[in-house]
Amino acid sequence: MKRTHGMSNTTIYRKWHDIKRRCSDSRQPSYKNYGGRGIEMCEEWKNDFAKFYEYVSSLPNFNKPEYTLDRINNDGNYEPGNVRWATRLQQSRNRRPYKNYVWLTYEGEKMCLAAMAKKYGIKEVTVRARYVRGLPIDMVLYQGDLRHNGNRWREKHGTTDNT
Repeated sequence: MKRTHGMSNTTIYRKWHDIKRRCSDSRQPSYKNYGGRGIEMCEEWKNDFAKFYEYVSSLPNFNKPEYTLDRINNDGNYEPGNVRWATRLQQSRNRRPYKNYVWLTYEGEKMCLAAMAKKYGIKEVTVRARYVRGLPIDMVLYQGDLRHNGNRWREKHGTTDNT
């Protein structure tokens, strides 16, 4: 008699099953966003729920209700090293670029505008306004008030750009 893992009625098992289906079953409505884009589940996990469970249950924030499984590289596969438990906010910022989604790169780190604003403690509306004006990224992320300190910033960074 074959022994099973006894977890087929759990949320994590359903998650594993759903991932497999959207990556491999072209009849699934979400296939176009996963398998249709070449995203797969690694063979080890695809063929063995216990291996999948062993890995994802060892990650931080496993089984916390406000976290769900997320791919770190949104264009990468479901595989060790590319999944994490993330909040809805983290997941919303880890999406394929959309028409109105602004990405910034600063000091080698690429983030959406909202995440960059939060990281540097600047209001999102301020960062967006500076970005739209076409300011250099250092000025976009300047933590001071450019209305009063703009000339000081320009002197420090060696520019005369008054935009």
